[in-house]
Amino acid sequence: MRTRLALLTLALGAALASPVAAGALEDAVADTAHTPDEYLATFDEALLPGLGPIGAPPPITGNPEIDARIRELGEARGYTRRPEPTQNLVRTDGALLQPAASAAWEGLQAAARAEGQTLILTSGYRSGSHQASLMLGKLTGYNDASIEAVLDIIAVPGYSKHHTGYALDMVSDTHQRFDFVNSPEYSWLAENNFERAKAFGFIPSYPEGIINAGPNPEPWELVWVGATNIVCGDFEATPEAPFCDTTGSTFAGDITWLL
Repeated sequence: MRTRLALLTLALGAALASPVAAGALEDAVADTAHTPDEYLATFDEALLPGLGPIGAPPPITGNPEIDARIRELGEARGYTRRPEPTQNLVRTDGALLQPAASAAWEGLQAAARAEGQTLILTSGYRSGSHQASLMLGKLTGYNDASIEAVLDIIAVPGYSKHHTGYALDMVSDTHQRFDFVNSPEYSWLAENNFERAKAFGFIPSYPEGIINAGPNPEPWELVWVGATNIVCGDFEATPEAPFCDTTGSTFAGDITWLL
């Protein structure tokens, strides 16, 4: 396995709430060096609170056959069905986000401001019906070519990371969405394998270099996964460190011994 999670509930239940050595997890995050594929897998495999089971996909055009074809083409590109929130979201800068993502965004935005960068939140949670309206606004026809052109930039309704409440779009005061990659803010975020974004639990949603992951790369979109999931996304088990989610834990040695 690329990552291993300690079965703490079976092994040392108290370790779920065990203290973490100051800075250990932060240092582990800073030491990660994800590839584009690892970034994608990190979100797909993340254990995130406040999400329900994946239900039926929402309608798109009102025509079940066309909707099925849109989903088929989307899945062939790598789009993945996403769950919806089961807890109250927090309104932040006009957008709704999961509580952890909201707090992290405020921290990242403040850190950027302190270094002369301006990050502006433009989108957070989107419902399936909202996503459908975005898609319908771009579709020029229901043939495969028209659908594929839209799928370059818009997720299939029910398949957007925005449905989770953990994804956000941003711009700067000088660069809008499709030009954000050329902004000083993007360079600031992306430096050293997105070290600054990862310090607040964020990773790029669709980074440069992705293949068959859904849309084209989207430099303006981040997703929050938190420190432990970031470490687990760039983790290779060793005899000395068999689990990614015990980094800094007081009980890490005990868990390794028990294994």
